[in-house]
Amino acid sequence: MVWAVSDQGAVLRREQGVWNVHATSLGRLTAIWGSSPTDLWVGGENTLFHGTGASPASLTFAPTPIPMGDVSVIWGMGASDVWATVTSPAGARLPSHVLHYAKADASSEPSWQDVTPAVDIDFEYLFGNAETGIWLIGSKDDPKLFARISNVFRRPPGAVEFEPIMAPPDGDEPAIPWNFGRLGRGAVISNTSVVLQGRTPSQEDGLITFGTSSNGGQTYDFRVEHDGLLESLFTYAIAAFAPNDLWTFGEMGQIRHWTGTEWVTAALSVTKYPVVSPFFDVWAMSSSDFWVVGDNVALHHDPSKQK
Repeated sequence: MVWAVSDQGAVLRREQGVWNVHATSLGRLTAIWGSSPTDLWVGGENTLFHGTGASPASLTFAPTPIPMGDVSVIWGMGASDVWATVTSPAGARLPSHVLHYAKADASSEPSWQDVTPAVDIDFEYLFGNAETGIWLIGSKDDPKLFARISNVFRRPPGAVEFEPIMAPPDGDEPAIPWNFGRLGRGAVISNTSVVLQGRTPSQEDGLITFGTSSNGGQTYDFRVEHDGLLESLFTYAIAAFAPNDLWTFGEMGQIRHWTGTEWVTAALSVTKYPVVSPFFDVWAMSSSDFWVVGDNVALHHDPSKQK
């Protein structure tokens, strides 16, 4: 069972190798996450819907009034532990929000709560797991650099507040919270390691930042590396399975694989022509079972067909 959403407001369901249009007219949709085939959240342009039903085919979507802007990411660890980031609608300058769907106590029903850290920044992406905690990526304009710079925050397991993460020093410069460059995505590699994908502040070169904990996840040390290409195409999504098994996806049908020693560019085609559509997101169950979606395209990684 695979689900996807579209800019045109459609929710699509794939069963037995066939895509079906499950719902339409929900407004522009850009985010989707589910705890099961019958518990689904979709969001987009000032829109957040909860899909529930007795079976995938009978799922219906009910609007939720909480968005306060455009839902950019939905992610979670269970039916009562769902997270979302909300950004300003196009042309508006409204505060960004971080939302958490959870139970206030053991006897209550889950509900959405605003858990936005008290900092002036646009929150754009989040990820994590039970062992590493919740990681939050945001960005803001730096008037000194004339560039947009990212900050990283983490809510450790068991905590209720987000803490700023100090980026690694850059040469003789000290470690500062906004020295990560311009980040786009992140992923958990293991219970003690994460990876952040982004670019230099000038946006010219791609960067990969590895974060590793040597004390059971209490603190993390970071190292920043170029992603192997100067003036590379933009990368929009990352999947991580091990330190030597990373995949990135982006502009012009770009799919690249980190083997631990080198970046390998995938030669990709679904007809006799190369795929040149941009890829925007990835959903990974394992290194041999993941989907990547983009502009009018959805591809499933099948290692048995690798050449």
